[in-house]
Amino acid sequence: MNYYSYSSQLCDVIIEVEGTHFHAHRSVLCELSPYFRALFVRWNSPGQFIYTIPGVAQKIMKSIIQYGYSQRIRITRKNVQALLEAADYLLVEDIVHLCGQFLEK
Repeated sequence: MNYYSYSSQLCDVIIEVEGTHFHAHRSVLCELSPYFRALFVRWNSPGQFIYTIPGVAQKIMKSIIQYGYSQRIRITRKNVQALLEAADYLLVEDIVHLCGQFLEK
């Protein structure tokens, strides 16, 4: 599923990073990462649907969320460090692994 191929009206969560809102589906983010699963289950307040994620750049979060929908990500020399740090922080093991492979090249 492409991140941009659905209507934000069907989303049930908003991830806020650096003032930018990313509309998404809890189920997709929970599948992507145990961090999101814990965020939505353990630290959830009734009726809460906006979650602010500190310490992650807007462009990096966009890439990570897109990966959750497409299983594709563009890793470059310019973004690999920030992507690796964010993926490690957010427990997105697939992206951590992909960044490791990129760095081994």
